[in-house]
Amino acid sequence: NAYDSLSSVNMDKLKYGLEQAKELQMKIVNEATAILKKKTPYIGRGSFRYSILSSNSPNHKFFSQPIALSKLAVFMVNAFKASNDTVDKPFLLCAPVIERNTVLVVGIHNSHHNRNYFGQCFKIAIEQVDASIVNDTFEQSWIEVQQDDLDNFLQVLHAQTFEQYTQKFN
Repeated sequence: NAYDSLSSVNMDKLKYGLEQAKELQMKIVNEATAILKKKTPYIGRGSFRYSILSSNSPNHKFFSQPIALSKLAVFMVNAFKASNDTVDKPFLLCAPVIERNTVLVVGIHNSHHNRNYFGQCFKIAIEQVDASIVNDTFEQSWIEVQQDDLDNFLQVLHAQTFEQYTQKFN
């Protein structure tokens, strides 16, 4: 575990952990670069931006993990800010989970929101679409939606402005 790696006896574990962290960051930078160069398009109209990663990406299996996809989404939001993008919208990032025929969806807010409302937004959209989901965590900013339900799910999320969602939960 992480605590064991701090012992001078376990330097191999520490080195392995550092290598894993560097690999994670490189994959995030490479995937973000592909999105920003529009090799993986992102859509900016509506109440939020979103992008759907390709199942053909060499890193698709890696980004089918919620924490890795969340880190990429946070990196993207920061990249939009750093590029002096004047449109300050939440960002939704979707990645295929081929083994389960689902899509992992992660929602990240912009800097103006203290709470992440995507959990409530996801719940409303799932109910309206009557979509099948896989969500076995307490984290509400990500959800797995069946591949066949993704388009309808995204349409319902776009149907209301994000401000309408946030007003419902304040």
